[in-house]
Amino acid sequence: MTHRFRRARRPIRLWLGGGTALATILMSGLASAQETRFFLRNGSAVCGTVLGEQGINTAVQTSNGTQVIVRRDQIARRLVEACDTPVATAPAGARPVTTTAPAADPQSLAYDLHFSGSTSMGERMVPDLVDMFLASNQYRKKGWAPGAAPNERVQEGRSDAGRTLRVLIATTGSQGAMSSLTEFRADIAMNVRRPNAAEAAAFRTAYGLEANAAPREYVVSLDGLAVIVHPENKVRMLSLDQLRDIYAGTITNWSQVGGDNLAIRLVARESASAAWELFN
Repeated sequence: MTHRFRRARRPIRLWLGGGTALATILMSGLASAQETRFFLRNGSAVCGTVLGEQGINTAVQTSNGTQVIVRRDQIARRLVEACDTPVATAPAGARPVTTTAPAADPQSLAYDLHFSGSTSMGERMVPDLVDMFLASNQYRKKGWAPGAAPNERVQEGRSDAGRTLRVLIATTGSQGAMSSLTEFRADIAMNVRRPNAAEAAAFRTAYGLEANAAPREYVVSLDGLAVIVHPENKVRMLSLDQLRDIYAGTITNWSQVGGDNLAIRLVARESASAAWELFN
């Protein structure tokens, strides 16, 4: 096979293998001990110190010492700010927030950590990272098993002290990574590209962040994109300009780039893939 391989020269970034693009993990968790205001979908609000987050539940201690459990699917917006900051009165008809967790989907509550996004990352690399994390923290692994949906897999670890840690990985594709994070359906988004402007704006709105804020990003590996021709093709190298003209339809015959008088037939990844977005 003949191919041209181009590597990004960015020391702070890594790229994934397997034909994907930029690989990042975007974290949604807020630091503990910060006062946070949660605006709920029923029109009410809760403000206090975040004690911890598990599954879809967030434990909040209010200024009067009451502990409140807030579910992610209740949250319309969250804002890190002092609880004595004045806010608009809740609209008429808003229901009060209870101090106990409402009934929740057992499937959602069953997991301590939920990954969602890139199939390339979720099929092998992230499961390996999860397994290494469990082993390094002395958890005995039960083994990966299918989840409730065809694109889900589940791992469970148990410590000598009897603590259980359950992890869910849902391979929704990179386009679904940020929406899962923004809609509070995942703790960690697996992405092979950086969020676009619309995704970043939706994230800031969902979490009540300032205009220049962004998800916490952790780069995990390096990827390259390869362009391949048939082994019998005489063309051994293409410039980026030639490649651009081929896919733009300006160059349509191999003879235009030093090959035989044959029509060029183009093959590419599906348009929904992050690899295609980067290539395009």
